[in-house]
Amino acid sequence: AAQAGFRAVGLLGTNALDDSVAARIANLAVSNDLDVTVIVDVDDSGTGRSLGAQLADRLSAEHGLPTRIVEPPDGHDLNSWALADPTWPRGVWVPSRTVAIPSVDSH
Repeated sequence: AAQAGFRAVGLLGTNALDDSVAARIANLAVSNDLDVTVIVDVDDSGTGRSLGAQLADRLSAEHGLPTRIVEPPDGHDLNSWALADPTWPRGVWVPSRTVAIPSVDSH
């Protein structure tokens, strides 16, 4: 995501979402007038999807920050999606503003 020009944050593992994570992302988004898109790692256990939903809920409920969730196409995480499809940024880009993308990875 960063290589495509997005401001990006990677969360690695389900333990990465403590109380300060959403606050830090919200602070960055609000202070820089950014929209937030969470790209989830859709794994077999559903952990990535669950973690993405938890982060989006915290950003919305605790910080009043609307958040979009994007799932890569079937069989892909963000990296393989970017390698397979050079137009992938269109799936996450919000034309009117710069987008902050916290990449959620459950591995």
